[in-house]
Amino acid sequence: MYVNVYLFQTDNYMITGALQDILREVHVHTPNTDESIQIDPNAPELSHPLNQYGFIASEKSSIDFELKVCHDAFIYLSASLVMDSTADVYEIVMGGGSGTKVFLRSKNGVDVAQGLLGTSNTDCDQFVPFWISWENGNVKIGKGLIINQDVVIDWTDSDPFIIAGIGVRSGYGSSGQWIFHVEASGEFCVTGGTRGTMNLLTTDIVREYDCPLMCLRVQNCMGFNFNKLSETCELISGGEAMTTVSNSDWTFGTKCFQNKCLACF
Repeated sequence: MYVNVYLFQTDNYMITGALQDILREVHVHTPNTDESIQIDPNAPELSHPLNQYGFIASEKSSIDFELKVCHDAFIYLSASLVMDSTADVYEIVMGGGSGTKVFLRSKNGVDVAQGLLGTSNTDCDQFVPFWISWENGNVKIGKGLIINQDVVIDWTDSDPFIIAGIGVRSGYGSSGQWIFHVEASGEFCVTGGTRGTMNLLTTDIVREYDCPLMCLRVQNCMGFNFNKLSETCELISGGEAMTTVSNSDWTFGTKCFQNKCLACF
């Protein structure tokens, strides 16, 4: 893969790469957070919002992903971009019924549809592909990665709302691993005097220009730290909340997904 990278030496700058039609994966880990919306109305606020990766549901009508969970993974299609629990929401339960079913709940937490997953039961040890679409109040859920194929649930809301945000989490004693397919732009947003404190994938001694290139080639790399004094490059793992500290010796960069860059918000 050829990548042409340009660096602009300012406190807050963009690194752009010549990438064409590269599909990247955002990996997310969700711990056990227990109750569903039926039990806890604040459940959506406990979810991991996908808007931080540039996925704005109001600009889309579907999403596809891979999920590794024993049972009971929750997806919230919310009228709130930030998953406000007071907003209208649809709750989807992937792997209900001990991993065999999918449930769809309406705005008031009532089950409106359910379906059997069959050979695509959720799995503790393997990723299983699914898709969800929500165009014009028609909520569909299916197996595989091709929208409108292998449909499990097809339900239309007579009083729909605009879906602005999506959040995910897992519960009832089961943590989950998610892979979301989003388009990476080949750009980084970089902030000087800052170091990301999330989990690291690797640490290497490299040239400054090589650090972002290394991150581009690793699908679960969400960003990097680079120390000009020691030429240390730290690749940062995805799927976590972004946390940073001020440190004059370091530069912190994050990947841009669908024109959204975490460090430049």
